[in-house]
Amino acid sequence: MHIKHVTLYAGPEGSFQPGTEREVADQIGRALVAGNFAVELKRPETAALRAPETAVSAEQTAAAALQKIAVAKGRGKTAKSV
Repeated sequence: MHIKHVTLYAGPEGSFQPGTEREVADQIGRALVAGNFAVELKRPETAALRAPETAVSAEQTAAAALQKIAVAKGRGKTAKSV
């Protein structure tokens, strides 16, 4: 479970200041949230998971821009590069 401490926490894992975000075992996380010592956070998305969408989107955007340029110059889709 991903949590954010709202109070100072010290235990066998170490001490954590308010505002510290970390992964803990589900049982510990539920106990801290139930005692209002922490709040549960959604798991953060990693950049690696978003990168393929961005890369595809950027590729599609570039292709569309090139297509608009070709159409504007009157070449259409069948124009060949020299």
